[in-house]
Amino acid sequence: MKTRPPFLLSGLFLAALLGWACGKNGGSPTSPPPPPTSNVTSSNVILAMFLGEGPLRPASGLTCDTSGSWRGYPRGSRLHIRLSTALSGAERSNVEGFLAGLSGLIGGAYELAIETTNEENPIPGFLEVTATSLSNPQIDAFCNPGAGGCAKFTFQAPSILASSRTASRHGLGGNVHNHELGHGILGLCHLDGAQMPDALMATPNSAATSNFNSLERQVIQAVMRSGLSAGASRADFERAGLVQPAGTSGASSSPGLGAPGAVDAPPILRPNRRERGGAAERERQ
Repeated sequence: MKTRPPFLLSGLFLAALLGWACGKNGGSPTSPPPPPTSNVTSSNVILAMFLGEGPLRPASGLTCDTSGSWRGYPRGSRLHIRLSTALSGAERSNVEGFLAGLSGLIGGAYELAIETTNEENPIPGFLEVTATSLSNPQIDAFCNPGAGGCAKFTFQAPSILASSRTASRHGLGGNVHNHELGHGILGLCHLDGAQMPDALMATPNSAATSNFNSLERQVIQAVMRSGLSAGASRADFERAGLVQPAGTSGASSSPGLGAPGAVDAPPILRPNRRERGGAAERERQ
């Protein structure tokens, strides 16, 4: 097993922001979900998942303040995904299958290196994403009371992630880990579970979804192929042909997917010494 002392950034911008709350619970819905609405278009899915806005943004408080730009890691980053041995064998298998599929979706935009740590609740270092399972009291303290899981972040610059730390409540299974890793690896926001109940990034959700649905996969692949990188604004997404221009109806048609992007990737900032610290984003359902 590989263990390494965690380190974060010094001399870089580490934003101390409390962000959107999320998590997936393990309950089952008491009635069938409503059918998808006309808002479910590729443009609106991208707006909600990457920018935290538009008609598919959840109506609840579990939203995502991205300040109008895609929050994520710089394009070309090699991300170390550190899985704690606190994950059960079933959870580990589920997560590894999810990560294998994600690697195919993101193509060359990022490289994912999966590692193991015996730390129960590891603190990630620069360009690291951690995942662990915690007991009920631990998850209530680490996330929020009642949360199924959460993701916490540090930033190296506005909208540019430095690290992500994800956790799920023991007993909820690997599906919640996959949801949280969607936040932690790609910086994704939530989709409205009332309109897209089968989406991995939906909230509320019964935690029955183990992977992205077909439309989520389609838009993630389109954004990864577009050339856009973390920090891209809505205007950049519009110029890339990925979302409808502001003020137009996203329900009538969907933009062409996979159009070339038009923004430069921000530089990858390097740490100059090791230290602990950082900011948190909390998730709750």
